[in-house]
Amino acid sequence: PDSGDSSEEKKEKMVECQMSPTMFLAGGDDEVFGTYAKDKMKERRGSISYCECGKMNAPLKTKCPECLSKENAIEYKGFLYLKNPKNPNKLKRYWYYLLNKEMYCFRKPDDKAHKKMHVLNGVFVRDELEQVLSQKTVLYPFSLISGKHVRTYYAYEKEEKLQWMKVIREVVGYASLEDFYEIGKKLGEGKFGVVKEAIHKKTGKKVAIKILKKRKMSNLDHELIRAEIEILKLCQHPHIVR
Repeated sequence: PDSGDSSEEKKEKMVECQMSPTMFLAGGDDEVFGTYAKDKMKERRGSISYCECGKMNAPLKTKCPECLSKENAIEYKGFLYLKNPKNPNKLKRYWYYLLNKEMYCFRKPDDKAHKKMHVLNGVFVRDELEQVLSQKTVLYPFSLISGKHVRTYYAYEKEEKLQWMKVIREVVGYASLEDFYEIGKKLGEGKFGVVKEAIHKKTGKKVAIKILKKRKMSNLDHELIRAEIEILKLCQHPHIVR
């Protein structure tokens, strides 16, 4: 029975119902189907863009997600030193390559395969005091802390150490509390840490800051802290941050 559709709508339905994807892309065997299929492909191609790498992209997008991520990647490379666990006075040099939150360790800069790789998710960067080995040799260490695990790296130049710390903090989204607040006297102490008085550097507003000793906390303690935060979010009071 006649559905009342126009001839153009009938053709579209016939293409959708009777043609396989392979036949449609090939242009079809029938002259009518082939011409119509090609017209529809041209129409669709007009709404699709292509990245510089050749991959098909979404409309109005000039680059694919992979190329955009490479373009915005944070990279840094250089030599760092590790202490020998059996002989702390002996240092071993490695070539490190940082790509976003992945830190690759190579024996030499021209090695194709990396020796080990560290993922920097949730890592805290801690500055360490310089270590004097001799009158001519000074080491500039910094540590990467993940939970209870601490890994210390050494540089022979202070600027090199500071640059590594800056780049790693950038990729992990690190921000120091002392960059925003001036920490004052202790107001109280609890099971998980201490509460201190502080003043916001820009606004001059006085606040109380709770500092937790996460290294001494168990998994259960972490869960209790998360529950406390969720409860405080429900409370509406000018002296409670939500």
